Amino acid sequence: MENSLMFRYGALIALVLILYFLALSAVDLHLAPGFSLFNGMILGAGMYFGMRHFKRVTFPNFTYTNGFAAGLGMGSTATFLFTLFFWVYATEISPTFLDELLASYVGSQEIGTGMVIFTVGIMGLSSTLVLALTLMQGFKVSNNLSVPNS
Repeated sequence: MENSLMFRYGALIALVLILYFLALSAVDLHLAPGFSLFNGMILGAGMYFGMRHFKRVTFPNFTYTNGFAAGLGMGSTATFLFTLFFWVYATEISPTFLDELLASYVGSQEIGTGMVIFTVGIMGLSSTLVLALTLMQGFKVSNNLSVPNS
């Protein structure tokens, strides 16, 4: 159950990321770097709702480690699926996309498709790690003692 929940939410996050990218592409804004900030918001929102659902399903046995692993699973699945889509888009759907994207960043340096795809994957995994750690601060069960009002 836990693995299917992680995969379901990861696939849903990836679907939203892909639809967002295609919507930007439709209005020719997919080359603007500022819009990539919303990728983190989409990933964070998806992981938040997935981890909240995971906590509700497993509450009596919910631990920090299990919640963190669920967040990593969701984010890693989303990252893998989006990176796979990005590779197909950059090589098959719009072969000139990477040249246009990189023209504003690197100038005359030659950067291959593999390096860009690798960078997209690493950025997704690093965002996943940071978001999982951050979100678990809100989902963890506190072991602090309650202090009566004095």
